[in-house]
Amino acid sequence: MDQIERDRLIGESLARFERIMAIRTELNLGVAQRVSFLMRSSFIGFGLVVGAFFFMIVVMSTQMNQVTTLITTMNTHFSSMNDDMDYMLSAMAEMDRHVDNLPRIVNHMDGMYHDMDTIALHMSQIHADMVAMNEDMGQLSGNVTDMRHSFRGVDSTVQMMRQNVQHMSAPMRMFNFFNPMR
Repeated sequence: MDQIERDRLIGESLARFERIMAIRTELNLGVAQRVSFLMRSSFIGFGLVVGAFFFMIVVMSTQMNQVTTLITTMNTHFSSMNDDMDYMLSAMAEMDRHVDNLPRIVNHMDGMYHDMDTIALHMSQIHADMVAMNEDMGQLSGNVTDMRHSFRGVDSTVQMMRQNVQHMSAPMRMFNFFNPMR
């Protein structure tokens, strides 16, 4: 191969190389345009997300006073319910003490029955009535005991709800403290 042939091959190779470089430059420009478009789209999307968060924070901060007021009202009502439950429990305990005295009353009535011969017929009827009443009172005592246990369960549930509401409202109260729109 002579020098002219080599120069021609080198020229063809350089021409091919220039075409390859031109194609590569076009591809790089296309990639750069796509990346630029993606970056602009990403910044616009990020701006929209930031705007949405700002709007959400503004809405939450304007509603925070109402939420705090509602939670305070709920706390007041739960406290009132708890006081009522305490009163009911003490009334049930008082009723339970009164029902506990009924068997002793029945025993005294039985003793009086044996001591009074003159009113034996009347006392036997009273005795039968008192026995029936004792059974009814025993059932009532069991029912009252069941109610007392039920009220204790309700009271503990109300106490737990009160603690949960206090616990759940603590972050809101703290957030309300820092609320610039109070």
